[in-house]
Amino acid sequence: MYTFFKFINMYKPKMEKMDFETLQRIKEGTLLVKLIGEAELAAKKCKYFAEHASNEKVKKFFSHESTLIERTKNILQDYYNSMLKG
Repeated sequence: MYTFFKFINMYKPKMEKMDFETLQRIKEGTLLVKLIGEAELAAKKCKYFAEHASNEKVKKFFSHESTLIERTKNILQDYYNSMLKG
């Protein structure tokens, strides 16, 4: 059975080894996508809590946090887009 699979794999196209920089970009891109998604979700939650808060201080706090998280998400998104171009 081993020889059968060995024979089949001989004719499959081989994947080239990637250099360190390419692997690092793939890992970094994957992490950025995850962070962008989490930041977007956190900003939505903050907006929700700001809209439904009864206390004015709490409303201001969540609104401000939502703005900061949105800015951070936009920075991460810009960096990710620049990675894709370059």
